[in-house]
Amino acid sequence: PAQAQCQSTDPTTTATFCPPDRGIATFERVYHTMSTITGIPFTNTTVTNTYQALQQSMPSAPGINAFLASHQTAIAQLAGAYCTQWVNTPSAFSAFFAGSGFASLNSNLSQPASSFFTSTSIDDYVAVPLANNIVGPVAYPQAYSNMQTQLENLLTKIPTLQSGETVSQATIAACSAALGSLSATLQ
Repeated sequence: PAQAQCQSTDPTTTATFCPPDRGIATFERVYHTMSTITGIPFTNTTVTNTYQALQQSMPSAPGINAFLASHQTAIAQLAGAYCTQWVNTPSAFSAFFAGSGFASLNSNLSQPASSFFTSTSIDDYVAVPLANNIVGPVAYPQAYSNMQTQLENLLTKIPTLQSGETVSQATIAACSAALGSLSATLQ
């Protein structure tokens, strides 16, 4: 009965609380999802310490209507910890970026981002694998395309905001943005 009212399009009916169709992943799901995406074990000391420090600030229930700014802040901080470990762990980094752009990306990590991220084809060394692993091009093509475009925009914008940023730092920032996004935390 309540479900039928939730689907009603009649503006003359009384408004009824309708539970959301989706929710936010709870703290342990976020923790494990980020591990799965990056290939960094959730037992990694840095990640575990960050998680334990943030656990109380992360979503404990999946209700999207109970999602707070503090939850997003904690998710972003955990994403930053995972992404930093990911860039600094050669085995995880190379497995994630297996493909034609990896050698160039890997050999330029300490170089200025402003001299590396100069074209969409170079931005795609980072944007495409992140979008592939977080959203996937098949199930949600529009979300995939949007994420890829926004990551490319971010990688191009970072050097204009902070001229000393390296390719490594820009890659961590793009990873953090993608991993902390709703695409990775919606359930």
